[in-house]
Amino acid sequence: MATQIPLMSTQQIAALTTAQLAVLTSDDLAVLTAAQMAAVAADRINGLTSAQLPQLMPSAVAGITAAAVAALTTDRLNALVAAQFQALTGSQIKALTTAQAAKLETDDIAALSSAQLAAITPADYAVLGTRQLQALSVDSLPGITTAGIVALNTANLNALTTAQTLALTVGQIAVLTTAQ
Repeated sequence: MATQIPLMSTQQIAALTTAQLAVLTSDDLAVLTAAQMAAVAADRINGLTSAQLPQLMPSAVAGITAAAVAALTTDRLNALVAAQFQALTGSQIKALTTAQAAKLETDDIAALSSAQLAAITPADYAVLGTRQLQALSVDSLPGITTAGIVALNTANLNALTTAQTLALTVGQIAVLTTAQ
């Protein structure tokens, strides 16, 4: 079927059932485009299994709609590999639910760029655990919005490494409260 996938229109991809998505091979998944993945509806995205999702090209993952990202189960979201997480757009990151954010694996968090961290909502920052925050790279930390910094609890801030604390911007430090 891999030879047929590139020939399929977005309408044809959109018509695939969850059962049909579940039987796509790694060869099929490797040739799906961003436009084709954008056609997979939120109510069908979980037809792709945790074993299948890592087979998608990062560019195809970037095509998944924000609504479909929000619909992914946490096991499917965590099945994405670092290169796929790096391909997520700001709107996809913003669409993450607090349940998804709370369960992000540390290697997924570590893959996020400064621009992606800027897209994480304060509600999502509020549910991140200390291990997740410790996984953030020093280079990406300045991307946390001031609202995101305010949402962090004392335990999370205390868990930051010295290098991470030194990477905080003046603006980020300025919004820290006495309770933090």
